[in-house]
Amino acid sequence: MDQAAIINGVADHLADDQRVNALFLSGSFGRGEEDEFSDVDFVAVAAPDHHDGLMQAWRAALESLALLIMWKRSYPSAPLINAITKD
Repeated sequence: MDQAAIINGVADHLADDQRVNALFLSGSFGRGEEDEFSDVDFVAVAAPDHHDGLMQAWRAALESLALLIMWKRSYPSAPLINAITKD
């Protein structure tokens, strides 16, 4: 699966989710410097009481698009997810 399919798929899955206040591309895609080997970095803005539910929805969105081989949640100052798909 190409990066555009992941970007569009995640955006489509979360577009109507009322818990999402904003969704941004960051990293190389956000700067317009991506290449064929770039990963896809998103930043979602949501109220703290929606974080857990939104992370579950995000995972479901990714799993509907590609085989997910890693999902790691960490909480430095705000929830952070690292996800890797087979592709």
